[in-house]
Amino acid sequence: MTSVSKQLPSLFSSSAAYHTFINTCRSPVTRRHYIKSLEYFMKYLKFDNCDRILDIDPKLLQMNVCDYIVFLKSRNLAPQSIAAYVAAIRKFLDMNDVITLNWKKIHSFQPEPEQRNEDRPYTHQEIATLLSKASPRDRAIILLMISSGIRVGALAYPLQLRDLQSIDKYDIYKITVYRKSSSRYYTFCSPEARKEIDCYLDWRRRLGEQLKDDSPVFRKTFDRFKIQRPLPVTLFSIGWNMNSVKTMWTKNIRTLKGEPDATQTNRNNAVSWISQVL
Repeated sequence: MTSVSKQLPSLFSSSAAYHTFINTCRSPVTRRHYIKSLEYFMKYLKFDNCDRILDIDPKLLQMNVCDYIVFLKSRNLAPQSIAAYVAAIRKFLDMNDVITLNWKKIHSFQPEPEQRNEDRPYTHQEIATLLSKASPRDRAIILLMISSGIRVGALAYPLQLRDLQSIDKYDIYKITVYRKSSSRYYTFCSPEARKEIDCYLDWRRRLGEQLKDDSPVFRKTFDRFKIQRPLPVTLFSIGWNMNSVKTMWTKNIRTLKGEPDATQTNRNNAVSWISQVL
C-alpha cells in the first residue's frame, strides 16, 4: 500500500471510488486539499463511506451540492474557498463517471469572487518592515517569493536542496520548481534572497541538522527529537506565519499613524464550522 493510502481517514480506507478519484491528483498539495474537502462534504451529508455519494439519484445529488454551497455561504466562507471545495466534489464525481449534473446551474449558486484589497505590489519600505518582524526562515521565504515569483504551493511541494543550483558569478540560485511534475520550470532568485537562504541553512547546520540533497529548503519548526527528520513547511504553516508577520506590521503602521488597533474577527476556519454543525 502506498504512503498516501496509509494516511487515509477511515472514511476512505475501503472506498474504491475514493482511490479512483485520488490517484488522478498529481500534486501532493492538491491531493491533501481534496481529501479534506471530500471529507467535509461527506460529514455534511452524514455519510460514512464516499461510495454512497455515487448511489444518490443525480437530480438529488445536484440539489445536495447546491444546498452545500448555500451552507458554506451561510458560514461566511470566502468565495475562493467555496470554489475550492466545489472543485474537489466535481473532481470526485467526474473521475467516477457521474457526468449528468448541471454544473452551470450549480456554479450559479456560488458567490462572485471579491476583490477585498487593492491589488498592488508591496513597496520597498513595506518589505523592509515585514523582514524586520520575520524569523530567519520567513525572511528567506519572503525574499525568495518576491525575487523569483515562485508560488507558495511550490515551497510546500516540497522544494528540496537539490533544487537549488548555485551560480556563484552572480551570487544567485537557479531554482528548479515542481521537479517531478510536468509543470516543472526554472527561475532565479536575487543575491539578497540567496544570502538569507544561506544564513537560514547555516543556522540549521549549527543546530546539528545534517543537510542532504533531499532535505527541504524550508522545514517546519524544530523538534529536538526529530532534528534529522525534517518535515517540509506546509501551506497552512506558511500562511499562518505570514499572517502573523503581516498582523505585527499592520499594528506597527497603525501605531505610527496614531490609529486604534483593530482585533481580527471572523476567521474562516474550516475545522471550526464543521465542528459546529456536526
